[in-house]
Amino acid sequence: MNTAIDILIGGYFKRSTYTKALYLIAAGPLGTIYFTALVTGLSLGFSLLVLALVGVLILLAVLVGTLAAAEFERKMANSMLGEDIPPLMAEDFSGLGMWSKVK
Repeated sequence: MNTAIDILIGGYFKRSTYTKALYLIAAGPLGTIYFTALVTGLSLGFSLLVLALVGVLILLAVLVGTLAAAEFERKMANSMLGEDIPPLMAEDFSGLGMWSKVK
């Protein structure tokens, strides 16, 4: 049975309250870093597409970095928030041709 006091201040004594607050505190600076890296990488990559190889390599590096950041965020949310977010590439493409993987 929950009393009014348990309902009002019960959250202050739970560990999950502080891990969720820490997650939110970490999300601000991380979001700024992600945004800055993405905008800088995309603008540099597209502006250097004139030098075809350099621009394409930078854009590929931005793509790989974005996937790595998404995986890091997924793991951080799973551990700190107690969620169960599946991996981004959850499908098994073994045994399929190249066209089936693209579709």
